[in-house]
Amino acid sequence: MKNIEEVLYNPDFNEKQKKFNEGLDNINSKYKEYFDARKSKQFPKEKDSLALHYWIINQYGNLTFGFLPESDIDENIKKESVNLFHEIFHDKTDTVKDTI
Repeated sequence: MKNIEEVLYNPDFNEKQKKFNEGLDNINSKYKEYFDARKSKQFPKEKDSLALHYWIINQYGNLTFGFLPESDIDENIKKESVNLFHEIFHDKTDTVKDTI
């Protein structure tokens, strides 16, 4: 039986989603020292992480990705994350300039 996302969106949606999540994990790991040095604003007793700074909306297979307005993480981390999103979900390799 097919996954509901595959039926509603497209056959490679799950693969793209998995690749995106792995990419975000890699970015979080790449900047581990940066995040470990920060306290989470949402959970003050915990360390910060990339996952606490972004949002993603899925409307009938049309995904939108962005950062919370209060996110104060490094702009390079934001750009890497947005570029990853575009490379995977929009099949584009153009880089994000100052659109975050």
